[in-house]
Amino acid sequence: MGRTGGLRKHKDAKPGERYRNYWCSRAAQSKAMCAYSNGHSAPKREAAILEYLGQYSDPKRVKELLGATQRHETKKKETELQRTERRLSELEADFEKNLDLLKRGVLNEGEFTKANEGRRAEMVHLDTDKDELAQWLNRQQESQHAVETLPQRIGSFLEDFRTLDTRRAKAMLQGILMAAHVSREGEIELEFR
Repeated sequence: MGRTGGLRKHKDAKPGERYRNYWCSRAAQSKAMCAYSNGHSAPKREAAILEYLGQYSDPKRVKELLGATQRHETKKKETELQRTERRLSELEADFEKNLDLLKRGVLNEGEFTKANEGRRAEMVHLDTDKDELAQWLNRQQESQHAVETLPQRIGSFLEDFRTLDTRRAKAMLQGILMAAHVSREGEIELEFR
């Protein structure tokens, strides 16, 4: 699927003014990044995005849409974390065995150092991976609250949208969405906060 960059308003639009078109931010930056000008009618894009966003106002639907993807990714990261912790335990056990051999005089210090060089580097790498995985899993738990409140926030926004001035509507929407990507084929992908 060919994605456009983020859509942005035309450079001549004044603050607070409704604008007629969105332009692909990649095309606006450089022809090399995007060969198409990708100008899109603002009312049509806004209506399509709002309609697409509307499916996230139903709590049951949100659990279906976000839940399956999130559960799969979380399970994958939990498995990675378990594998990393297991490998760290194995490396620690091997180190302890070599330390015992050193203490008993079976290995000299040079042999002990040589035997553990690779382990030390692998342990540093695995410790970093372990920390990153644990942080990701913690962020997922924190974001669960946001997922639970998402339908209410979207429903409230959609109810108020037509009556809000452009600035307030944009501010509310930015509290919900990080980005809306629209492909050349018209497919929409939303990134929630």
